[in-house]
Amino acid sequence: MKQKVPVEYHKVVENLFPESAWTSGKPPATKAVDGFARVLGIAAPYSRLKRSIVQETKKNHPPKKNNDPYGGGLSLFLSRFEKNFDLMVAKTWVEKDDEERKDRLQWRIPGFVKQIESGEYTGALIEFSDIIRELAYLLFGEQSRKDDFLDYTFRIDPPMGLFFWYGLHLSAFFEQKGDIARDILLLGMCYLTDF
Repeated sequence: MKQKVPVEYHKVVENLFPESAWTSGKPPATKAVDGFARVLGIAAPYSRLKRSIVQETKKNHPPKKNNDPYGGGLSLFLSRFEKNFDLMVAKTWVEKDDEERKDRLQWRIPGFVKQIESGEYTGALIEFSDIIRELAYLLFGEQSRKDDFLDYTFRIDPPMGLFFWYGLHLSAFFEQKGDIARDILLLGMCYLTDF
């Protein structure tokens, strides 16, 4: 799994994507997900988001009204994610032949968000993996399908390279359910929300 990942990221990748865990069925530890968020540069917003969701769930009521998309609960975050993702894709320049592909990606996001709202995290993880692949294609074209794509993204920006590595390896989590599936999903969504 660690191939194509710069040496300085091997430990964080190994913690979140331990190959031994997939044979035992044991989900990754929360601190492994938090460590991955730290390396992606989203530790603070990711932490606030998780805290607000836990507060929302345990107390069975929405957090206090505020404008912080990460501290205002899942609904506020999803709204921000949807708007920012739509804006990012809309502003992405593509060849004329790929305009329809771009539109299809934008149309998928509301359904993806509904999956999350209804707690279908495993299905949303599968959908998110495909969304990231499509986004990679829109941003990088045919380069996203080449063997050296991850090397290329790590050279451009290491956290971005790590994000795409995560997105291309999400299949390792397709069997996860509940909070861990949600947390792994929100990890990538937080990154994209402020991309």
